[in-house]
Parts: sequence; C-alpha cells; structure tokens
Amino acid sequence: MSFGRKLFQVWCDLKDNELYIDLYHEDRKVVFLERRLKEIPIALKELVSDGGRALDAKEARRAEIAELEASARRQERELELQRTQLERLTKRQKQVTSVEAMEAGERDISRLAESIEEIELDVLGKLESLEVMARQDQLRQPGEESDSEDLGRESRDLKQELQECERELVAANAARDQLINQLGERECRRYQRFFKGFGNTVLAALNHEACGFCGEKMPPQQAMDVRTGGAIASCQGCGRLVIQVKE
Repeated sequence: MSFGRKLFQVWCDLKDNELYIDLYHEDRKVVFLERRLKEIPIALKELVSDGGRALDAKEARRAEIAELEASARRQERELELQRTQLERLTKRQKQVTSVEAMEAGERDISRLAESIEEIELDVLGKLESLEVMARQDQLRQPGEESDSEDLGRESRDLKQELQECERELVAANAARDQLINQLGERECRRYQRFFKGFGNTVLAALNHEACGFCGEKMPPQQAMDVRTGGAIASCQGCGRLVIQVKE
C-alpha cells in the first residue's frame, strides 16, 4: 500500500476542501519561487561568463593589433637598414673595375632589392590589416557598449528578482502555515505527515480523471467524488492528495 493510502483514502468536508485548494495554490507558489531561487544564481553566473568571454575577445583583438603594430615597426626598421645597405652597395658598384666584381655586386644588389620589396609588401599588408581592424572596432564599439549595458541591466534585474523571490517565499511559507493551522488538529497532523514524504507537492489537481502530478488514472467513482463532491482522494500511483482545483 502506498504512503498516501496508508493514511486515508477519501473524505469529504467542504470547509477543509476550500482550505486545501488554497494550500494547493500556495504550494505551487512556493515550488515556483524555490525553483527561481535556484535558477537565478545560475543565470547570473552565465551573465558573468558572457561578460568575461566578451572581455576576453576584446583583449584578444587588442593583443592582435598590438602584435601587428610591433611587427610592422620591426619590419620598418629592418627596411631602413636594408635601404641604407642598398645605397652603400650601389655606391660601391660604381667604383668596381673588374667584370667579376661588377657581376657579384649586381647579384647582391638584386637580392637586396628583392628583399626590400618583400618587406615593403609585408609592411603594407600589415598596415592595411590594422586599418581594417580599426574600422571594425569602430563599427563594433557601439554594439559592444550596448551588449555591456544589456548585461548590466539583466544582471541588475535578476538580482532584484532574487530579492523579490526571497521576500515572496517567506510570505508564501507564512501564508501556507496559516492555512495548515486552520485545518484543525487532526487534518493538520495528516498534512504534516504527508509533507515529510512529499515536501511542497503534497497536493495534486484532478486532471481528466487522473492525478495531475503522476498521471495515474483514478477509479471512476473516486474521480467523480473529487470532481463533483468536493472529496479529497489519495492517488493510487504516487500517494499524493488529489483535489478538484479551479485554475
């Protein structure tokens, strides 16, 4: 025999039934609030992670720009050195008298000129990349600022909701305690015993002749008593108390 059926099967008291309906709604409120109190810190943590990822991405772009700028400066210095060397080789070539020395000098000058050209193209490419990244940052900045403001606003809203949920949970628990005390000594003890087994889901609403919590089909007569006679029945599936609730 299930936990619920060990205690009682069906009873019918309109006054208690109304109290149990109110308890059902308070229980649902408590369940919702407790769930939100678990969800909100997770959502806040995700917002912090989103903000951290956005900041990391921004820092990565800054690091990439800084590296490109440093690389371009190094190549520009190397370019100046090679240009100076090319000038010396060109002057020296004018003073060469032998054919062999002249040919060797021309080869050196040609290799150095090719190297200078490669460096110039590389520096030009880096400078163009820096210009593109600067334009992208200008276009991205308003969106990033907006995203940052959105994250801050969502964080503040969630923190405010957290405080409101905590206050509402205290009020809901107090309201439920008052309703339980109104049940009378016997029914109060029964409810408390059920509460130890089921927590905030002692009560289930009748849903198409079945328990609204586990879906177990109820005997036709028992379902009829609950639906039309204000009875409170113990579900044969999960043991919870099934009542007729007008949503």
